[in-house]
Amino acid sequence: MTLVLSISFMKQRLINMHNIITDINMSTLVPDVVKFYVSSEAHYLDSGIKKEEMPFICDPKIEVKWVENIGALRKIVPVLEEYWDRPDTLIMLTDDDRLIFPWTIQYMVWAAEMFPDSAVVAKGFNIPHKEYITKEDRIHLYNRMITTPTRVDVASSGYFLTVKPRFFDETILNWRDYEKKYHLLYGDETFISYCLAKKKIKRILIPHQRDLWKDYTWAGSGLCTDDKNREAKEIQMTLLQDVLKSV
Repeated sequence: MTLVLSISFMKQRLINMHNIITDINMSTLVPDVVKFYVSSEAHYLDSGIKKEEMPFICDPKIEVKWVENIGALRKIVPVLEEYWDRPDTLIMLTDDDRLIFPWTIQYMVWAAEMFPDSAVVAKGFNIPHKEYITKEDRIHLYNRMITTPTRVDVASSGYFLTVKPRFFDETILNWRDYEKKYHLLYGDETFISYCLAKKKIKRILIPHQRDLWKDYTWAGSGLCTDDKNREAKEIQMTLLQDVLKSV
């Protein structure tokens, strides 16, 4: 089974790139392919990356992909498009400000093998049924907070969410049809979980007594938590709650 690690980078977090590459290569299980998605045009809080600003990379398994800047969706839409015809490819998503511990990738792959028909993740949250859901209504869950694998409404896409192309229908590829209604360019995780739920794919939070992640807090921390991001998440949770809670 091919393992692909997918990360999208914004300019403000390029300083993390070599650290993340080191983390990957020090892992007990190294992915077969690593995709770094970057964009030259600015969008939202990402000011765009010039070719000459890209760090030098000499690792043959790492592929730098220059794509349209569609925000956080860059880490899932392009890689799904590439592997759509290979439905059992294992795709792991994380963010450009996330430290990868040596045991994290292998542990999440083991979890994916244990739950071959579910999406597995290291962080997620549940939401209540109510007329309008706010950010404060979310009930956050982390790997160290639980002792057994636990279903969540929303799997946080930047926390080693591990999926396969067959978990999705074409809704995820046709995201533009939903962009204005759900403000997708300002938040992706609820929409991704919605797409999984549409295919009856459970989102499973995996327990572990040790940390599976930590933020690189010195570069770009908190960049995606402004009013637009918060409003987008609240709209998505409210409009999609019935499907999210059904699986």
